[in-house]
Amino acid sequence: MTGVYDRRRMITGNTIASGMKIIALKERGFRANGISSVRKSLAMRFGKEWWSNPDASDAIRAAAEPSVLYDRFLQHLNGWNSKQFEQLVKIHGIIHLSGGAFEGKLGHDVLFPRGLSAEIYNLWEPPPIMQSCADWRGMDDEGSYNTWNGGQGVLLIVSADDVEWILWESSNWGIEALCSGEVVKRDEPFVRIQSKFAQGTEITYRS
Repeated sequence: MTGVYDRRRMITGNTIASGMKIIALKERGFRANGISSVRKSLAMRFGKEWWSNPDASDAIRAAAEPSVLYDRFLQHLNGWNSKQFEQLVKIHGIIHLSGGAFEGKLGHDVLFPRGLSAEIYNLWEPPPIMQSCADWRGMDDEGSYNTWNGGQGVLLIVSADDVEWILWESSNWGIEALCSGEVVKRDEPFVRIQSKFAQGTEITYRS
């Protein structure tokens, strides 16, 4: 595969600062992450040969929900679709969410090395099948976020002034987005999320 990039617009995270907002792009399925845990959940609910159990058909269909594709929308924001490659909005950080990504990718990879933290208080709810799998396995909220995306596929870190425009533009692309939190500066870096799984607990990951 061959790619092209503009070094002036590389999204490295080095421009992230306190006060910036975090936008979550909604995901309706598992994005092919944590599937071994999904299979175990189905086995615990429908039996060892769950794939041949007619009662499991709806759950299997829900678990196979195709991933939302964000690439064209993000290319659009970054200006790759315009004739002059003019950036429509400055994106300071992009985090692809898989299991454990709030702690690993957002925290340890992006924010903590820069002495920054995040307060995330308005996430999407997990898809019903994701909540069901968590229930069937008896997983707590933290374990669920450490295994799956929790209902969001990508986080964007942007300036506060750009939030409303990005939310409006995402709707034009058929992508659901909401402002989920904020980057903050604290003495000891952390990522704190308000869970949308069944227990609704507050989860804090520290550096």
